[in-house]
Amino acid sequence: MLKGFLYFCRIWLMREVIYMTSIPFKTIESQQTYSEQAEGLSVIETESTVKVIICQRFPTPGYSMGVNKVVKDDDIYTIYLSVIPPKPGAILLQVITYKSIGIEIDKEDLGAPPYKFKLAGNSKISVPGQSIHPRH
Repeated sequence: MLKGFLYFCRIWLMREVIYMTSIPFKTIESQQTYSEQAEGLSVIETESTVKVIICQRFPTPGYSMGVNKVVKDDDIYTIYLSVIPPKPGAILLQVITYKSIGIEIDKEDLGAPPYKFKLAGNSKISVPGQSIHPRH
């Protein structure tokens, strides 16, 4: 009985490791603007890649944002962001800032379509040709 339980735990753990493996991507753009932008995800499918543009709103220009990893869980690709706030006590303009970052993923690394993406901590899903805008 214990042997069967240990086998089950090993298989479950292997499944979790396989599903939580990060998918390679490259950052293709990063920008900051002060004019209003649509927040969320935009997914663009090309012949050999999938491009994902992520836009977030911040209260000051002191924030930095990057993509830590992209992970496939079942049939959805989850994007994990790294957001670093400004240092405490930093003197910054009090102006709303929009940061956007674009990543590109080879379709060979994604496998067969459909390609559904979401940001970690957000339940909304975006597919190529569709954008997610949380405030709209």
